[in-house]
Amino acid sequence: MDSETERYLTIIAAHRTSRPEGFVYSCIEDFVLKNGHHMGDRSERSALYKNGRIKECYRNALFLAHDHRDLIYCEGYALGAILPVLHAWCVDNKGNVIDPTWNDGKDYFGVMFSTRFAVKHTLARGCYGLIDDWKNHFPLLRGKHRKEILHEIIG
Repeated sequence: MDSETERYLTIIAAHRTSRPEGFVYSCIEDFVLKNGHHMGDRSERSALYKNGRIKECYRNALFLAHDHRDLIYCEGYALGAILPVLHAWCVDNKGNVIDPTWNDGKDYFGVMFSTRFAVKHTLARGCYGLIDDWKNHFPLLRGKHRKEILHEIIG
């Protein structure tokens, strides 16, 4: 484990030793560790795409993945100015991190999702973001929608 973000997630998940009733994962960090992987730093290829608004990463990444079918929508953690934070971005078919929100993102560790699922879930929920879905009692942390998690880049 050489990723600062992965070390951070491991420490947080280790301190959450019990799972709430009905949950498969103890916390968001546990879900990301068990379903995601290290994706590296923001690629220079991000410059090929238009940036969205700061603080709207889920919206920016979802619109980008929807408009560019060769990109995959991702959520997880990336290294911000001080420590890893919950974030959203895309990856291309070669695994390059395409971040339409941050220009200096580093150390991305996250989960790839079916863009179709992300759009459908967002429309049904009325707001952006999949993992931190407190409105619907955290369905991903309860083990739902497992088939929508992508474990490899296909294309």
